[in-house]
Amino acid sequence: MVSRYNYESIIQAQLDGKLTIMIDTSAWRQFLVKADSQKLKALVNRSISGQIGLLRLLSIIDIPLLILSVGISVPAFGWWTVATGPIILLGGFFYRSRASIGRQSLVTVSVVLILAIIAVALQPSWTLSIKALILSLATTFFLIRFLYVFTSRFVFGLIHSSYEFFSEFYLKPAEKVGDAVIPLIWTEPEYELSEQE
Repeated sequence: MVSRYNYESIIQAQLDGKLTIMIDTSAWRQFLVKADSQKLKALVNRSISGQIGLLRLLSIIDIPLLILSVGISVPAFGWWTVATGPIILLGGFFYRSRASIGRQSLVTVSVVLILAIIAVALQPSWTLSIKALILSLATTFFLIRFLYVFTSRFVFGLIHSSYEFFSEFYLKPAEKVGDAVIPLIWTEPEYELSEQE
């Protein structure tokens, strides 16, 4: 368990730019979706059921939206859906696998979504199915990215506001990759815990 002194030192070191607090966003998404929100509420001393509910909703709607996009592509592309359907699915799954990696930002997908809305509005010659497909794909990719951005910001908010939360999960193993164990929260460079209370 991390002492309050170490917690405050780690947070201050991050604010001073001396270290970076790291999280495994994908592992946190999985953990929070399955977590007992009442236990987490007791840990952080505030209700977080709304945030947990949003994470659960976002975690279950992205795949159906991707499948809906394939369904919408049938009237848009006809028999070409045999080729475009797998491309849409593979592209969606690839994007989903990459969405949790690196800096979490909504800028690019927000611009793409806005451009899609503008393009659909300004193209009266496009069929309804093409317009629906473009909006469906842009919305799906936005929601996939939003899921991980929201997870990241939510967890970092809890890290910075709750000693109990940080102490519970700092260096706690999330998954094992080969011989390496990836914790839910860690620091780079590694913080040397002090014996001081």
